[in-house]
Parts: sequence; C-alpha cells; structure tokens
Amino acid sequence: MIQRRLDGSVNFDKLWTDYKNGFGFLNTEFWLGNEKLAYLTAQKNYKLRIDFRNKQGDPYYASYDHFRVGDSGNYYNLLLGVYSGNSGRCNLNR
Repeated sequence: MIQRRLDGSVNFDKLWTDYKNGFGFLNTEFWLGNEKLAYLTAQKNYKLRIDFRNKQGDPYYASYDHFRVGDSGNYYNLLLGVYSGNSGRCNLNR
C-alpha cells in the first residue's frame, strides 16, 4: 500500500521533503514516500490499482498495466501504462 486515508487523523498538507521521505502511521493514515516508491518501482514491472468510493459510497477503481515513479532528478514523475476500470464514468460529486 502506497497511501492510506481513513479518518483525517493525519494532515496531508506537507512540504516536498515530507512527501519525499514519507509520513504518517502505517496502521492509520500514511504516505509511503517518493524515494521509496522510485526505488521499489525501478526493480521490476508493476501494476497499479486505485480503489475509491464517491460520496454515496459507490465503489470505483482505476487499474494500469504498468506503473513506475521516476527518481528525484525527474521530480518523481508518475509513468502509467494502459488504463482499465470503471472510474471513467465516476461522478465524485454525486
């Protein structure tokens, strides 16, 4: 898990260095850290799946067949492959 947001107990309004190194608590809310993500995703090919719910609790997901985070020299650019899922028709404001 890269990020978890459950109850608002951790403030995600952070500085660049916080996002670089990671923050929060693994058992509640956290961001793993861009440095760790860049290292992990450079090891082999990974898929990415994002699960979320709209305000009414309807489930949606987005899946990508390839996922990589660039290093700090590339400002941790997110590289994504081919999309599949049902989030393209998601109305988050419903």
